[in-house]
Amino acid sequence: MQGISLAYLMACVRALWGANSNLLNTAVRRTVTTVSYGKEDTLALDAIAEEEIAESLTRFDHSATLVTEEAGKLASGDGNHQHGAQFFSDPVDGSKQLQQFLMRSKFDPQARVADLIYASSAVADWEKMHGAPASVTGACSAITMVRDGVPVFSAILNFISQELVVACRDGIVRISLPHIKDGLPEPLTPAWLFGNGTPLSFDWAPAQEKDWSRPFVTYLPNDETYRSNFQGCRIFGDDEKRVASLVGKSTTGPARPLYLSDLHRQPRVKFVAANGEKIGEWIHWLPFIRFAKRGDEPLLRLYEVVPERPVVKGGILMSPPPEYSIFQQVAHGVFLINCRRLRAFPNPSLFRSTLVLLPSDNVHIRSIMKSNRHRRIQLPS
Repeated sequence: MQGISLAYLMACVRALWGANSNLLNTAVRRTVTTVSYGKEDTLALDAIAEEEIAESLTRFDHSATLVTEEAGKLASGDGNHQHGAQFFSDPVDGSKQLQQFLMRSKFDPQARVADLIYASSAVADWEKMHGAPASVTGACSAITMVRDGVPVFSAILNFISQELVVACRDGIVRISLPHIKDGLPEPLTPAWLFGNGTPLSFDWAPAQEKDWSRPFVTYLPNDETYRSNFQGCRIFGDDEKRVASLVGKSTTGPARPLYLSDLHRQPRVKFVAANGEKIGEWIHWLPFIRFAKRGDEPLLRLYEVVPERPVVKGGILMSPPPEYSIFQQVAHGVFLINCRRLRAFPNPSLFRSTLVLLPSDNVHIRSIMKSNRHRRIQLPS
């Protein structure tokens, strides 16, 4: 990556580290309470992480825009430009699961969050409650940078496994974080980040696949709007057996591409989808699409899905058609992110889309996408 992009990446890693440290150093009793900040259901743990990320990134670049999950507004800048650095963050995805984890039986409410996260049984306890492996299913914090309409990188910090995943031009790697009492190295350099990282592979061959359509992962709560949107997208229609094959119905959004990596081998997930979800759930996928490659060949494909009948949630289209899409086609079928589209939203974090992300070798789902004329979203190489 160019120097300026690396500088932004280091700033985002520091912001995530600050959110992680602040949360881990806070008393459990405080983190699990609701607060008057952002949305009605915002927990203190959400606010703690978001405030640190917003302050850290604003301090680094006061002219950049930041779309946040809880407060929702553009935290800095006016959002009127397509050019320049624009950040999208979900400070705590899976906050309800994290709240349940912190409030489980036999815990001391006076303890710090760190006392529970660093406990020897923490990962096993999480996996028992919310699925394995914790490196994929764990509650996380994510930041993605878009510059000149191009997704430059994503950084995703897993609160449970205490790992960082970075997807950028220099690679897709997983880094084990130091203990918060030790802190990050000074100065924090790309050499340390990638030198301590383990490459993630999206190019691994299963023994033999009998079904290229399941299991899959998406968000499908007991909510009629989400179910209507999913069924209307003509992926599997009304086949409830297919719906029943979901892995992790309440899975976190930003880390969902990791289900397609070698971190989640059994069972091999055939695709993941954003079911009319907010932008903070899926924009972090885009650098994975750009940089997961075999030579020059992309290992992941993304499709934008539009149902025959639009479904609306909270006044927002769950599957916007091309005319309202944030994906803007330019030359040769390549798409840029049209951040100007968000100017129409008082709360830009509420922008929604329905997307399907799959391994390039999943010809079956590719055929379904093509036959239903869903757009393949190709990003600049």
